[in-house]
Amino acid sequence: MLADLVAAIDPEHCESLAERLLAEHRTLARLFAQSPEALARTLGKDSPVGAMLVAARCATLEAMREELSGRGIDPDNPKLLRYLRASMGALPDEALRVLFLDPSHRLIADEQLQRGTLGHLAIYPRTIFRRAIELDAAAIILVHNHPSGDPAPSRCDIEATERLATIGQALDVEVLEHIIVAL
Repeated sequence: MLADLVAAIDPEHCESLAERLLAEHRTLARLFAQSPEALARTLGKDSPVGAMLVAARCATLEAMREELSGRGIDPDNPKLLRYLRASMGALPDEALRVLFLDPSHRLIADEQLQRGTLGHLAIYPRTIFRRAIELDAAAIILVHNHPSGDPAPSRCDIEATERLATIGQALDVEVLEHIIVAL
């Protein structure tokens, strides 16, 4: 499948480029999670294939995001969970994303607010709730990834969620869910 995609840009080298990309990044999900810089290290600085892969990922994620817009977001919606897995499940480091919702739980904004390391993510309530207040959000859904592949929440994850829910309650911003994404 990857070779067919690459063939649109470089039909002569599509098989070897696809093999090189998969050898380096192991899966399509991990490949599509790579930054343009990481793809350039594998393909070369000026490779049009890298630009095409980044554009294909962006287009796919935008199509998935569009399926969620204009209606109330349910944290258990399979479309939401697929979108979150596709957009951040294969990231190499932990990242915190916040979905800011209006009173009808429609999406106002989807923003990555914090980035961590391979096994740790510091969560800063001030940053999260400052942004929620700026956007006049009534609710938020917290999302972060576990690069280890284990979606089970750590004790720190549970404590952070409880603390954020308490702060949110005081600010009249409901914390609907804390979703952990892993591949």
